[in-house]
Amino acid sequence: MATMDPWAPAKASRAIPIGVAFLGVCFVAGCSGNGVGEGRVGVSRSPIAYGTLDTRHTAVVALLSPVGTTELQECSGSIVAVTGGQGYVLTAAHCCNTHPPTIVVASNDYTVGEAYLSGGVPTPPVYGVVPGSVYYDASYDSAGGHDFCMLKLAAAGAGLATLALPTSTSDGLQLDSQVEHVGFGITDATTMNTQRRSGIDAVDQGLTSLLLQFSQGGANHVPGTCEGDSGGPALLPAGAAQSQQVITGIQSYGNVSSCAQETLGVASRVSSAIGTGQFITSYLAGTPIGVNPGGSGAPAPAGSLWTYVVLGAALMAAGLGSRDLDVRDAARSR
Repeated sequence: MATMDPWAPAKASRAIPIGVAFLGVCFVAGCSGNGVGEGRVGVSRSPIAYGTLDTRHTAVVALLSPVGTTELQECSGSIVAVTGGQGYVLTAAHCCNTHPPTIVVASNDYTVGEAYLSGGVPTPPVYGVVPGSVYYDASYDSAGGHDFCMLKLAAAGAGLATLALPTSTSDGLQLDSQVEHVGFGITDATTMNTQRRSGIDAVDQGLTSLLLQFSQGGANHVPGTCEGDSGGPALLPAGAAQSQQVITGIQSYGNVSSCAQETLGVASRVSSAIGTGQFITSYLAGTPIGVNPGGSGAPAPAGSLWTYVVLGAALMAAGLGSRDLDVRDAARSR
C-alpha cells in the first residue's frame, strides 16, 4: 500500500458574486496525513485529470453549495434512485459536513445552476436539495473510509437516469480491476473546468473493505481524479454503458494539490455502507442514520477537513500556488 505525504482532498471552490457572474476560482479546503491506514479526508473540487469530456453518464451530477456570499463549493455525485418525485444522490461526506449542497445540476455543464445559489425556483436540469435531507456517515473521520453523504433532490422526474449500487458487500472489485471515474473537477490543463469528464485507471495501489487506491498521472498521463471530483463515482465495469455499471467507490482524496502532478487517488468503498443497518441502505429505506448537518449544525469530524483561506483568481495568477498556502483543494470540490 502506498504511503504518501502530503494528502490532498478532492473538493473544489471558486469565487463568484453569487447570482451575478463568474469572477474566478478559489481553493478552499484540504487535509493532511501520512498513510493509507490513516486515511486522508478529501476536499471537494476537480474534473478528471487526463480524461475526456463525458456526455453519457447523465446520472453523475454536480452539487453546488454557497460559501458566504461570494464563493461556491462544487462536488460531484450520483443519482442512485428516483421515487415519489424525489431523486436520491450519493456523494462524499466532506462535501456535506461544512457546506451542505443546496443545488443539484443534472447537466453536462454545471454553470446553468450557479444563478440559483442566490434564490429562485430551479427548473430542470437544475434541482433544489430537499431541506433537511442531507445526511453524512457518522463513521466518517480522519481514519479513512466512510466518506459518504446522501441527499434528496426535489421535483425529480421519472426520466432522470440512475446508477446502480452493489447489492451486497460483494461488489466485484479485485486488485488491479479497472474502474471508470466521472466528475466535474478541475483538470490537468485548467482550473476553470465546469463540465463532466471521465477517465479509466486501475485499482493497483490498494484494496481494503473501506478503501480503493489507484495510480494516475505520471509520465503516461493515466486518467484520474482531481479537485472537484470529490463525491464522484468509481464505476465497474469500466467503459460499459451507464445502465450496466455499478458504483464501487466514492472519490475522497489524492496525494498532491496539483492536478497535473497527482499520482495517487483514494475512494471510499461503497460496499462498506451497504446492508442492514448500514448508512446507504438505511437512507434509501427511509430510515436515515448518521449526521444531519442542517439539523444539528455539527462541525466536521476532528482532524478531517481544514478550512482554508479563499484565494482569488488574481492571487493564483500571481504564482501563489495552493501548496504554498497549505491549501489542498479549490472551492469547487473534487
